[in-house]
Amino acid sequence: MITIDWANKIINVPKDFTTLIQSNPSEIREMNLNDFRLALKDLEDNEEGMTFLDTHSHNSDVIIGGITLAMVIEIINGYTITFENGQYSVNLVGANSNVGDRINANQVSVRSNNSAGLTSLPSVEYSSFNGGVTIDQTNGFSGVLYPTGTPLKPVNNIIDAKLIQINRGLPKILFPIGELEFTEEDVLTEFTIRGINNILDHVHINSGGTLTSCQMEKLHISGYFSGNTIIDNCELHDVYNLTGKIHNSLLSGTLEILSGTTVEIVNCSSVDALTTVNSNGSGNCVASKHTGNLTIINKTSGESIFDYLSGEIFISSGCTGGSIKVRGICEVVDQSSGTTVDISGTVVVGPDLNANIVIIKDQLDDNLYNIKLILGLVGRNFRIGEQVYNAQGNIISCKTIVYDTKEDCENEVNPLSSHSVLVTYDGSGKKVTNYKAIADD
Repeated sequence: MITIDWANKIINVPKDFTTLIQSNPSEIREMNLNDFRLALKDLEDNEEGMTFLDTHSHNSDVIIGGITLAMVIEIINGYTITFENGQYSVNLVGANSNVGDRINANQVSVRSNNSAGLTSLPSVEYSSFNGGVTIDQTNGFSGVLYPTGTPLKPVNNIIDAKLIQINRGLPKILFPIGELEFTEEDVLTEFTIRGINNILDHVHINSGGTLTSCQMEKLHISGYFSGNTIIDNCELHDVYNLTGKIHNSLLSGTLEILSGTTVEIVNCSSVDALTTVNSNGSGNCVASKHTGNLTIINKTSGESIFDYLSGEIFISSGCTGGSIKVRGICEVVDQSSGTTVDISGTVVVGPDLNANIVIIKDQLDDNLYNIKLILGLVGRNFRIGEQVYNAQGNIISCKTIVYDTKEDCENEVNPLSSHSVLVTYDGSGKKVTNYKAIADD
């Protein structure tokens, strides 16, 4: 923190008061002059500083012809400034000043940015936030003054992040860097929390942290939810009180549904064999396009539906009520004791895959037989035998025999079916009045 040697009128600026903006090939840091001014004002107002002359004067931003001219800060009354010694440079930003003229020389290179036309444009500052507030709880900064909350200078706490969003009129979006932890003091409503990917950026919600009607994207998420949430392209591990929608995500550990609510899971995958959906009594899950293994526990009421692309679902003995419907390509192991389980829509209904293949083959064979039979009846591969004629030489009865192949028909082997044909005629014995074919089998 900045200190002042009041007796010698020396303002001491530590290195960590400045912001690192470049490490290689040379170290360059930045000092916001408004932050510097406020730090000096705090020292002037304390019990020791009140007895000494002011360190600086200050003229705030001035709007002229629609253009905001930047503030001016002047070091006065003989005060000088010493930066913590080292081989680095410091850029002075945010105001015109005479700081560069009041430096006590050492290895630090201090570079002013004074200009007669230096402006402070709200639109420029707004755009530097990239559409939201950047937060880094490990390496960020507290406070709400610009550029805190930008990618260049992330804020380090959720309370200040919300104030920056409100003060700047920014979209309700947080860009976390690294680990973001919500405590019982943290409350977010209708925010989007958007990471870079679910490997780099982690969000953990402690019990008591409140997220209501929020959306979470490209994050690794764990902990306790408190309201309806939309989750997309994330990885969830050990999450509780879930309600809302989960899309295009990876699931592991335990997913506990908020009792009496429904979670929609679309196009997601279980990434370990022990992924568990805890229905928490009356919690419901509606899953579609799911892959991987799931274990369902504590289902006592309500209805859950699982549409599978592939995988296995284990319904535990702790499921004692309600209903579970499973559809698609899925192996189902049902050990429930009271839950109605419907697996009629599955392709594989149990662990005996070979038995199911035999059933399916038998069904296909029956269908093939019917197809062949129809083809025979409409004129392919059949013979007529056992003909009986009337006095006029017209056939009055016979047998029609249907065969699968031309060869079977020619050799009179492997008949598919036979029919008895009866024909009746009028008084002349020439004109057919009735015709019927009756299957012999």
